[in-house]
Amino acid sequence: MLKAISLIVVAENQCMLLEDLANNLKKQDNSALEIIVVDVNSSDATQEVLRTIALNILPIRIVRHPKSDFMGGVIAGLSRARGELVMLIPPTARFTAPDDLRKMTAPFVTYPIETCAVIPSGIDMANVAPFFYLVWKKVFETYSGGVAVEKITSVAKLNVVQADVVMSYSGTLPVLAPPTPPRIPVYATDRITYDVTIIILTHNVLELTQKCLQSVEKYTRYPYYKVLVVDNASTDGTLEWLAENNYEFLALNTNMGFAPAVNKALDLIPKGHVVLLNNDTIVTSGWLEKLLDVLKKYPEVVLVGPKGNNIWSPQRITVASKDPEEINKQMEISYPGKVTFVNFLTGYCLLIRDITFKEIGKFDERLKFRGEDNDYAFRVLKQGYKIALREDCFVWHYGAATRTKFPPPDCSEVKILKEKYGKLLP
Repeated sequence: MLKAISLIVVAENQCMLLEDLANNLKKQDNSALEIIVVDVNSSDATQEVLRTIALNILPIRIVRHPKSDFMGGVIAGLSRARGELVMLIPPTARFTAPDDLRKMTAPFVTYPIETCAVIPSGIDMANVAPFFYLVWKKVFETYSGGVAVEKITSVAKLNVVQADVVMSYSGTLPVLAPPTPPRIPVYATDRITYDVTIIILTHNVLELTQKCLQSVEKYTRYPYYKVLVVDNASTDGTLEWLAENNYEFLALNTNMGFAPAVNKALDLIPKGHVVLLNNDTIVTSGWLEKLLDVLKKYPEVVLVGPKGNNIWSPQRITVASKDPEEINKQMEISYPGKVTFVNFLTGYCLLIRDITFKEIGKFDERLKFRGEDNDYAFRVLKQGYKIALREDCFVWHYGAATRTKFPPPDCSEVKILKEKYGKLLP
């Protein structure tokens, strides 16, 4: 089985080399390839060149890591990598054949252990580590999921398998030393041709927003996604934190509610699938991949959701554990790959197929604080599309963190729904 690879390039004032590297990497026939370019302290046209590459040559992820040294850039890249395997290469590196990366991943089927590294031919490997070493990402991770600096610098101690692949590079490779403290915590500003945009609405509760974003960073293996945070006039430092950590966000001057805010975000997304994700959620391993798999297998499905706690049926489950990952693993054991067709999904975590907004339209902005997911489900079913629940996917929901409890029957949103659908509602 083809392994997902994250190639990490750390660049500083090397804009003249990056386009040629991109054209070289574009020739690789590994469809599970993720390319991360970390820009440390560049004062040349590196950012402009990277944007051009992302738009015109191939999808890349751009991590801006200012005020950092080279090792800090390596750590930033590794912490963002979503591939099972990772490889650090300099901007001057070049592959020679389109199947080079495929050849380099083959030994990992035979040697599925952490002590294995695959290296190319054609390079004097005596003093290049950790460059050109293709290894399991987990080799570099601490128990808590962070990046261990000492494991980066000791990669040459792994058992080496040499692949029938010729690579070249020019110039002198940087000497990797421990990062110079203090390091600025950084989350990437991604500029990429995205397949999926994850829209996260916020209104205060910064602590929950941080947990949500951290879980997305940790557990989303699918390479081509971006996060867009839409803030409904938070006053607790949410905007300042998002800016400091380089998240892309849309700041609204007033609390517009759910539907109007989501529609504002949709205006900024030219194409691709969309995930609506509450900021009081914790995603789990493989969550996005599982939901996307449903869209792939069932063309008639346009809305997909996971199982969760503190939500409405049919998604709700009662949980004994407070560990979302433990619950998710149990769901994978109990319901592997199971898909159920339903008439309604809660909007706390909802994958929406790319054609849906063109076919169905955007959300009814009169439904500002509740009922928008009910309304959208009715509209989807009316057009003949289907709604699906992925039974082996679990996303934790703290529940109603940014609004009051569900309203009484005479509230305006319920009245609007009854006017639209009459006897279809209880």
